[in-house]
Parts: sequence; structure tokens; C-alpha cells
Amino acid sequence: MFEKMTLDLYKKRVYDVWGDQIRVIGKQYKNMNTGVSVCCEKCGYGAHGEWNPRPVNLLNHHGCPECSKKIIANKHKIP
Repeated sequence: MFEKMTLDLYKKRVYDVWGDQIRVIGKQYKNMNTGVSVCCEKCGYGAHGEWNPRPVNLLNHHGCPECSKKIIANKHKIP
């Protein structure tokens, strides 16, 4: 049997995947397809509630969109 997901369990699972890099700041968990506010501790994105990824995406290693843009930009820089 699967354990029913709660906000506390979701926070634990996010920590298991992302460590201290992503912090759940939302106060309510509904289901895996309803966004929950999170914040990227690395760049600060989402600190004001503007990042609400679906839990299923975050737990499947789809991380901060701002950090991803920087990584992609750095890969495409001409030396």
C-alpha cells in the first residue's frame, strides 16, 4: 500500500531529492498535479510565491527554471 501524501511527507520527499537546494514554502498540499509554492535556495527564485510546480514534476528531478536557464546559457557560451 502507498502512504497518503501530506504536506509534511511532500516536504520530506522534496528534501530527499533536492537536499537544501529547494524548499517548500506552500502551506497546502492537494495532490500530485496541483502546484505547491517552492523556493530555490540557490538563486532565490520563487521566494515570493511565483514558482508553483506540480509535485510530480519536482519529485521527478525537474528543478528550478532559472537555474536551468543559467546552466543552458553557460553550455552554449563561446569560449
